[in-house]
Amino acid sequence: MNLQLYIYNCGNCGNTFKSPELPGDPYGEFLMHSVNGEIAYLSSFKDAVFQEIESFFERSELLNNMDKINRVKIFHNIFGVACDPASDSSNYQIGRDPRCPKCHSNNKLSWHPTNPPEIIDMQINLVTHNNWNKLNQNQKEEILNNAIKSFFK
Repeated sequence: MNLQLYIYNCGNCGNTFKSPELPGDPYGEFLMHSVNGEIAYLSSFKDAVFQEIESFFERSELLNNMDKINRVKIFHNIFGVACDPASDSSNYQIGRDPRCPKCHSNNKLSWHPTNPPEIIDMQINLVTHNNWNKLNQNQKEEILNNAIKSFFK
């Protein structure tokens, strides 16, 4: 997969490092990061579980009175509960920043594409949902409801 390098400044230690991102403005495509820095690719248009959770969000009583911006923020934060975990057992998350190689924080101060653009070809695994697909509907809804509730804590 062709990715563009971005320069990140760590908001924790000030370290500057490069990390790959999807080039351009890829609507509906995401690089999901785990806590330990692993990356997985998600195309929301091709992912049936993404559509399943979108449908759940539309019906969820926990989100009835919430504006769309906050609903999307919660969705991006918790979608990883439906994905198979990274090798360290942590969940992938949409919108999690890359991990600083110096202090291991995911807190960015700033970021921008390299100039001139640096494109690299990297093997990125697709997000999978093997564990999720083994669950029944009640189990899935319980996991999602708990994830939404924990977001508000």
